[in-house]
Amino acid sequence: MLSNERRSLSLAERVDAVKRLEAQESQSSVAKCFGVHPSTISRIIKNKQQILTDWQNNSKPDRKRKRTGIADDVEEALLRWFSQARRLQVPVSGPHRRRSRGARGAQAPQSGGWGSTMHFGPPTLTPVDLN
Repeated sequence: MLSNERRSLSLAERVDAVKRLEAQESQSSVAKCFGVHPSTISRIIKNKQQILTDWQNNSKPDRKRKRTGIADDVEEALLRWFSQARRLQVPVSGPHRRRSRGARGAQAPQSGGWGSTMHFGPPTLTPVDLN
């Protein structure tokens, strides 16, 4: 019997459900096994190819939702910047950023609360042409 609470399946559980369905197990029995509504299993069948692609690309197996950014170009630029900073071994967070704020003379709150995570002043990295 299904409970009234919603249940989200992780990526690993969805892959397991796909394998069971490929082994000719019925949708209703797979749904009961995982404690989800049969329509959830139907959605897994519909998105089977994407689920298997994510699994093969070593996505996190315990992930339950895949959230994407609104602006793909901004997400790509951020990932390139972050990868470049890590490749150059430039710190992108933590004590280095707090020290660099102090070196520029900006007055950041010293309480360690929400203001300590805010960025005051110009960015610490300059963009490098990746082309």
